[in-house]
Amino acid sequence: MTQYVLLKRDLYECPGHMGYTGIRDKAGTWPAEDFAHHGIPIKEKYTPKERDSYAIPFDAAPEFTNECFHDLSLAHLKSKVDELSADNRRLRQLVSDCASALATGAFISPQASIEFMENLPREIRLTVARKEAA
Repeated sequence: MTQYVLLKRDLYECPGHMGYTGIRDKAGTWPAEDFAHHGIPIKEKYTPKERDSYAIPFDAAPEFTNECFHDLSLAHLKSKVDELSADNRRLRQLVSDCASALATGAFISPQASIEFMENLPREIRLTVARKEAA
């Protein structure tokens, strides 16, 4: 089911109708029926010059509105980069552990999710991998 964001004066409405933000990731989302019930038009694309309330599909909304404060958008992007960098380090370590296990003749199950494998202690991961190979 498509979710929509609500814009007014080029800012997204926050969840629970608790203020406004220029950052899509912090915006509230609602089903189309909520807007029809209140007579709020649904548009297919972002219209920054529109001053009245309207809704657009979440996927059609820009990450930041034109009215978003520059420092807030930079801080948000920095936090996303930091999060992705941490994920990258985590995945690199997991790939390294798997490569080491494979070098010793272990088998890594393709059904094992990254989250499952990384939550196991390293010794158990290797033991499970070796048993599956047998």
